[in-house]
Amino acid sequence: MTTGSANKTSARGGGAEPRLVRDLLKHRQGAVGTVLFLGLVSMAFFAPLLSPFDPQHVAVEKILSPPSTTHWLGTDELGRDIASRIIFGARVTLQVVAGAVALSLIAGAVLGFIAAYLGRFWDALIMRVIDALLAIPPLILALAIVAALGPNLFYTILAIALAKLGMFARLVRGEVLSLKSMEFVEAARAVGASGTRIAFKHIWPNAAGNVIVFSAVIASSALLIESALNFLGLGAQPPTPSWGVMIATGMQHWTLWWMSIFPGVAIFLAILAFNLLGDALRDIMDRRLFDLGHL
Repeated sequence: MTTGSANKTSARGGGAEPRLVRDLLKHRQGAVGTVLFLGLVSMAFFAPLLSPFDPQHVAVEKILSPPSTTHWLGTDELGRDIASRIIFGARVTLQVVAGAVALSLIAGAVLGFIAAYLGRFWDALIMRVIDALLAIPPLILALAIVAALGPNLFYTILAIALAKLGMFARLVRGEVLSLKSMEFVEAARAVGASGTRIAFKHIWPNAAGNVIVFSAVIASSALLIESALNFLGLGAQPPTPSWGVMIATGMQHWTLWWMSIFPGVAIFLAILAFNLLGDALRDIMDRRLFDLGHL
């Protein structure tokens, strides 16, 4: 039982494995995604040190200035430095994306696990609710929730989490259903392991790997929804620096290309980072499953 469980855990990505980091850096897409992601995190964490100006500072004499040696990415309609606002905007973006993904992962994983592990009535009840959530496009659902509750960061996080938790619930349910019938789970039952021990010591560690990989993919779509909500004025409110709000403002001055191009590039690079990391992690996990199958 122990050997089977250990092998299964290794194959499915459960547990902390330093080798995963090495495999990620050896993977071409993974290396690029890691560099971009670390750059995004560093920009958000060290924003006060990296920002050349106060993102809230209004300079009337510099309103709508094009990129220059002083203001590398130009200034906006109030004379604020766009580069500084993009750097501080990374904080808002990561806060919303991390909060939404964590909340949807926890809620979706709990619901999916309960549905698969308990089965019958609970499976039918929970999955019908999940089906109803998945029937609504995520952006439309998030728009409806934020419009009903009001525009602020907390409600933005909540809206995106509700829009995405159904995907996590479906994934976890499928993982648990496949693991319940595995030999190492049956062996654990045969030696008298309790249902709680089987759930948390044998099933969940083996399902967690794919859930974490899926989180990177969900993060990119969560970022896109966050930017869309901000663009429509339903997310972060001025004067909070936000990439989506900056693009919306730039659209009002469409001849001044720098106002919307640079925030758009920031969104593109952030989404690219999450997608590359998700693809690389999936390839690594699939390769480990393939290697284990040919032992």
